[in-house]
Amino acid sequence: MTRAAVRNDDEAFFGLVVDEFALDFENPHAAIYELTPTQATELGYFDFEVSALTYANAGKTRIAVGQYAEAVIFEDGATTLETIDPDERPVRGVTAAGPDIVACGANLRVYRRLGPDNWIEFGPGDGMREEFPKNHLEAIAGYSGTEIYAAGRDGVIWWYDGSVWTPVQCATNLAFISIICADDGFVYVGGISGIMAKGRRDEFVLFTPPSPIRDIWGLQDFRGNIYCAMTRALLTWTPEDGFVPVPEAMMLAKTFYNLGKGENVLWSLGEKDVLRFDGEAWTRINQIAVV
Repeated sequence: MTRAAVRNDDEAFFGLVVDEFALDFENPHAAIYELTPTQATELGYFDFEVSALTYANAGKTRIAVGQYAEAVIFEDGATTLETIDPDERPVRGVTAAGPDIVACGANLRVYRRLGPDNWIEFGPGDGMREEFPKNHLEAIAGYSGTEIYAAGRDGVIWWYDGSVWTPVQCATNLAFISIICADDGFVYVGGISGIMAKGRRDEFVLFTPPSPIRDIWGLQDFRGNIYCAMTRALLTWTPEDGFVPVPEAMMLAKTFYNLGKGENVLWSLGEKDVLRFDGEAWTRINQIAVV
């Protein structure tokens, strides 16, 4: 499994690389599936590497984007292939910010989807490139179309207020690679070697672990806790206590990476493991039907 997104307590969708085709670029090698606790439904095979996925339009629309600016839209029973930007790559993140579908990637580019195969660029872009050269945006999240945040390299968090992008420089040169707009009103940003930032708009506080740890690829708030997924560990985090392992989850699974939630269930979707947490107990999806 490479990337995943969660719609609700009972549905997610994910992209994976078929092992035997992982290095065979002449054949479609990325498979995208809808997932429930009992069944995986194939949505299609594609000849690009999936870099991010999201739900939009109250869960009625699924979007997957690829490293080379590909996008596939699953909507109203149809599957449509689009190109986000033929000239800039990679594309690294996609999310629904209110009613808007937005994506981010290379050279401070951010895109908004206006309609079928119609993506416009509205990021910091050219005006900031001299000051922040090659500062790719690795992940994106938003409370609305007029309050969007992007995780950048060299310790920069980017905030969009509906008209202007503001760079918020944290006291690190490490890259941020994951981001969420949490229900508690704060934005949480995770990065390389376990760095974390918490804040909103142009005020963020950086938290650095006492010694470097693994990179934080997935973030999710759930029932008052901030969960952090590394490739081989799941932890909670607070500014006061730092990272605390979740042993119940790590007894059931060896791989993590993607996190998402419904109203009452937290999902963890790793390379080889899928877990669900209802606030009381963790369960692992061991065997399902594939259609």
